[in-house]
Amino acid sequence: MKTYVLIQAAPGAVGSRLTEEIAEVPGVDRVVHVAGPFDVVAEVDRHDTLNDETLPRINRVDGVLHAIPLHVTDDEAAAGAADGEVAVSA
Repeated sequence: MKTYVLIQAAPGAVGSRLTEEIAEVPGVDRVVHVAGPFDVVAEVDRHDTLNDETLPRINRVDGVLHAIPLHVTDDEAAAGAADGEVAVSA
């Protein structure tokens, strides 16, 4: 199961050092900067270790204020959508 982790960073902490440190956490597949109430989104594919290992390690990265996991519940519907499209289940 895929999980996205929404990360709020301390002012001035967003940059390549922060994303590189988050990307080095075991279980993190991808890290991107975003605009909005969160600064970084990490994609995690190892749901089995998220709460025990991955999320605590993300929270310990210097500059991370909050890390909130969002668990994908219907990955099959999303997989059928083309890039840039939104999958909608009826």
